[in-house]
Amino acid sequence: MSDYIKELTFEQALEKLDSIVKKLEDANSPLGDMIDLYEEGVRLSAHCFGILSSYDERLERISDHSLRLFGDADDGNDTDGASV
Repeated sequence: MSDYIKELTFEQALEKLDSIVKKLEDANSPLGDMIDLYEEGVRLSAHCFGILSSYDERLERISDHSLRLFGDADDGNDTDGASV
């Protein structure tokens, strides 16, 4: 069942996770089915976290690269003359 999760985009996984939460909140399903849904939700959540983590790493690399290219924005050269 979890093989399909690897193929989902963040948005698709989040939508599926939202659907599972709504089903669990309804609580009209048999307990075994609810546990299966919960387990799937945990896997979807981990998948979303992994995607966000990789985006975070990517943003860090972009930010580090920008700082190397343009220098630190806080270089002490205030243009308004105010001191902190």
